[in-house]
Amino acid sequence: MALLLAKLTIAPAFVAAVSLLGRRFGPALAGFLAALPVVGGPILALLIAEQGVAFGARAAYGCAIGAAPTMVFALAYASFATRVRWSRAITFGCSRS
Repeated sequence: MALLLAKLTIAPAFVAAVSLLGRRFGPALAGFLAALPVVGGPILALLIAEQGVAFGARAAYGCAIGAAPTMVFALAYASFATRVRWSRAITFGCSRS
């Protein structure tokens, strides 16, 4: 029961904290904090506690593999977002990732 309670509270608490810090200190800090594994890390820890280390290692590997295209998209979008309309920047970001 404690593990279920942790699952239901830890990740939303981190998301809420990042949102509140973003409101207080601006979107640059919120973006920086959201890019950190402050949500994924606790979720992986809970997966390890529930499913074991081998499962957690495979899940962490999958998260790392999934992060690469997200970073490519973010860099492509950021490089064009200040020069073209947002819709074109998203299209360019998606075509590069």
